[in-house]
Amino acid sequence: MNNVSVTRPYRKRRQYTPEFKARLVAESQHSGKSVSRIALDNDLNTNLLRRWINESKEMDQGSSPAFVPIRLPATV
Repeated sequence: MNNVSVTRPYRKRRQYTPEFKARLVAESQHSGKSVSRIALDNDLNTNLLRRWINESKEMDQGSSPAFVPIRLPATV
C-alpha cells in the first residue's frame, strides 16, 4: 500500500496599507456598489472589508466625547 502525502504550500498572511483600506472604505460609503462587489473586485473577503468599515466608524465615534458634562441648577 502506498502512502501519498500532499502538503499545501505555506501562504503568508497578506498585509494591506492604511491607504488601501481607507480607499476601499471610502468607496463603499460613496459609490453605489455593494460591499460584496467591492471586496470581490479587490480579491478580498467581504467580512474583512466589513471589519475595516466598522473599525473606521469606531474611530470616527472615538473622536467625540462619550459623555457630555451637563450643569444642573443647584438644589436648595
